[in-house]
Amino acid sequence: VFVAALLALVSALPESISPTPPMGWNSWNQFLCTVNEQLIMETADAFVDHGLRDLGYKYINVDDCWSSHERDSQGRLQADPVRFPHGIKYVADYIHSKGLKIGIYSDLGELTCGKFPGSYQHYEIDAQTFADWGIDYLKLDFCNLRDDQSAHPDVYYQQMGEALTATKRDIVYSICNWGRKQPWHWGSNFAHLWRTTIDICPYWPWIAKTIDAQNELAPFARPGRYNDPDMLEVGVTGHIANFQWLPVTSLTDTEAKTHFSFWAMLAAPLILGLDARKLDTMPVIKDIISNKELIEINQDPLVIQAKRIKVDKTGAVCLFNCKHTEVWTRPLSEGRLAVLVWNRASDLHEQNPLFKAESIRVSWEELDLVGGIGMQVRDAWLHRQMGVYTEDITVTVDPHGCVVLVLTPAQQYI
Repeated sequence: VFVAALLALVSALPESISPTPPMGWNSWNQFLCTVNEQLIMETADAFVDHGLRDLGYKYINVDDCWSSHERDSQGRLQADPVRFPHGIKYVADYIHSKGLKIGIYSDLGELTCGKFPGSYQHYEIDAQTFADWGIDYLKLDFCNLRDDQSAHPDVYYQQMGEALTATKRDIVYSICNWGRKQPWHWGSNFAHLWRTTIDICPYWPWIAKTIDAQNELAPFARPGRYNDPDMLEVGVTGHIANFQWLPVTSLTDTEAKTHFSFWAMLAAPLILGLDARKLDTMPVIKDIISNKELIEINQDPLVIQAKRIKVDKTGAVCLFNCKHTEVWTRPLSEGRLAVLVWNRASDLHEQNPLFKAESIRVSWEELDLVGGIGMQVRDAWLHRQMGVYTEDITVTVDPHGCVVLVLTPAQQYI
């Protein structure tokens, strides 16, 4: 047991590589397998032009389908010559010149999910290739595995962790095994983040269920180590469950705001998936992802993940006066407390006439605060102080919407 623990410690990538949740972009959610050099470089330009880089979004991550179907004569991965005619290092140098960082994708198995070469039996050479190219972030997927890999993914994910450590380059390591074999129990030994669920999609019931799955995982988050509920679907249009034969969907503005709010509260990576080149045509979406107060919550140095503290719900069968509300809290630095008040309503369409805006009361007792203590309350979406409260607070929230409050001890304002 001691030897195993020592080996895990040696292979662990430092928390200092990403002391707060990584922020950036990934090509998959919106573009799937249509990734190419021009898209990646134009996205980097858009991140600079729209101020996203300066807000902390610094990783531009290339997902599946970037590589050739064959390795080179020395066994190294190589870029598809049509999609990336100048190679990955050329793109990496361009992204670095913009003050950004670059991420790339591979797979634990023999093939990626898109049937391109995976890293199985090539962990060391692939890690070194990525380092030589200047890669700053690796997402390692979980497709096309051998039986022993499916049974013991921790063993193989650790091998890539050790290979990345050996390169001596700072590379954020993202385990993407969809929550199989509970990676929150072992992923922190050698990776920075681990997926907690199957792939997300821009369909509200799917996102609501993804949120549900995070509540019990809060104890596993800490600085440099993160539960990953998958990439953001804010501003993305896609198919339900990512199946091309199912309907195309997207989130309403209300849902997108709630989605972003939860990822901020959950200390989750803020990895966008939208077409950043079109942000001029999406002013509401741009405002959502540019909310400095929500980003500050996400990046709080304590990295304490939010937990659900209250549920108020009618029965399973709702005939009239339907109601489903929740309250989540996240302790922040300097004695502050972030509170998310959610009118979950139905997980189906927000215009369901059985659901309505709710006035939701949150008491100091529910927040584990001493009764009578004054807290300055700020609305993180309206960007305004609401005043000092001492016992409780009530907010009105639309279906599928949320209110995010930051409570600060009032004496800090004296």
